[in-house]
Amino acid sequence: MFIILLISGCGESGVDSIRVVSFRSIEYDVTGGFAGVHQKTVIDSNGSAVFSYYRSNKKYCIAKKLTDEQLARLNPAFDQYVVFKLEDEYKPEHPIADGFSYHIKYVSDSGITKDISASDGADIPFELKNMLTTLGEINRSINSEPEYATLISAWNGEGIVKNWIFTDVILESNTAYYYDSLENAGQIIDYFRNVSAQYGNNILFLSGDSLYSIYDGGKSYGYFNVYRSFPAKLWDDIFDFDVNQVLNEGISKPLNEWKSIGLQPGNTYAFILDKIEDNGKAVQVRLISGVPCN
Repeated sequence: MFIILLISGCGESGVDSIRVVSFRSIEYDVTGGFAGVHQKTVIDSNGSAVFSYYRSNKKYCIAKKLTDEQLARLNPAFDQYVVFKLEDEYKPEHPIADGFSYHIKYVSDSGITKDISASDGADIPFELKNMLTTLGEINRSINSEPEYATLISAWNGEGIVKNWIFTDVILESNTAYYYDSLENAGQIIDYFRNVSAQYGNNILFLSGDSLYSIYDGGKSYGYFNVYRSFPAKLWDDIFDFDVNQVLNEGISKPLNEWKSIGLQPGNTYAFILDKIEDNGKAVQVRLISGVPCN
């Protein structure tokens, strides 16, 4: 067996740090869960990792160079003797609904391959738990500190835009209370009703700087339930590219550029594309970590 030594820099003593990698590659797949998660991490002998996941049927990747500390945890966890004494598969006696499945493909420095699969609820030995915990922590660190992020469409709708005239609107908790008055002067609130779903919860209304998603919680009783709200801004005030680029392919930029205009990964934002008139249009977009994979 041989050990690959990666020299990262030299000082007066000759070497500042040595990166020791005792494997050729590690592939780690996580699938399942209520939301149908599909994540994959590939770590090579240079300590480079690529974390990939799916969003709206598209694959996104985050590339990261692992730290010396992370590699120092990987090496003992994936000691060759430990890996090859494990069984190939660990299944639960009774499968867990919406549970996760894990698959590790380990390639030793000499090219010997070991595949290990496990599922939630299985009797997993400590050594495998340590491997899964170590890889899980690496996944979280990669995903929480991406260098790039992509703006994608979470929802877009061109709909019938009307005006409601309210004598008063009070937002308390998740309920919008109103008193309908078409005869008396009142507050005008513009709303979008999605053309493809004339009824149900595809209703959006703009109030102040927020776009609210609502559903009819008892219109005859004078209120709507609000189940989500987004900061609402004019598209042209924020972006210099066409919204169709986001709807069709997404826009990838360094994360610091998104943060400079107030956007954060994992958040959804609402934008008004034009003046709210009869043919008004709104779009909700989401900033996610990473870039589309090649």
